[in-house]
Amino acid sequence: MKTKLSSIAEVGLGFESGHNKSTLRKNRQLAEDLKEGFGYCYKGFSPVLAERTGIYKAKIIQQAVNQVWFTNRRDEGATHPDLFGPVFPKPAFALILTGIECCVDEWATGVKTPVPFTSADYRSVYLDHLNALDAFEEGTAPRNILGDILKRTHDIGRFHSGAQPLAPQASTAVLSQAALDAAIREYDEGRTGSDDEDEADA
Repeated sequence: MKTKLSSIAEVGLGFESGHNKSTLRKNRQLAEDLKEGFGYCYKGFSPVLAERTGIYKAKIIQQAVNQVWFTNRRDEGATHPDLFGPVFPKPAFALILTGIECCVDEWATGVKTPVPFTSADYRSVYLDHLNALDAFEEGTAPRNILGDILKRTHDIGRFHSGAQPLAPQASTAVLSQAALDAAIREYDEGRTGSDDEDEADA
């Protein structure tokens, strides 16, 4: 996964190759800004926290999901809709964010330096992301913002893979016992209307 993310991180995050002092200084500052407050998670990134917009909508997140799980119609995300859809799984989303953070860490010195993506080094980072997602989901529950983001992430990934869209899930709604009892009661009481009235309505 890390190899796939590294290939898109340099351009996707805005880092520049080069060894002159100004480039190194710019890359170091960018790495710090991206790390602060999960800056790389924002679609509208700004070094100023209050000016950031589009949390969890950064373009690189979708690019990473596409590269890791939806490269083509034979990739895992496309062939296992029971695991990856119709709503992209939150743990996998947190893993992507953790991988992106590792890519940011590679630029901490100003020049890209490989950083191993191991569970020993990044387990705590992963849990931080998962906890942050849980808090975001809970705090925005009335509008289901995270649910919409995760569904869109899956849908775009599946489209990118070239796989057919998932068929809409069949409704599992059933009439409540109270509704059934009311219908029986109305029928017994003759409140459903006469046949003539039904024909007139038709």
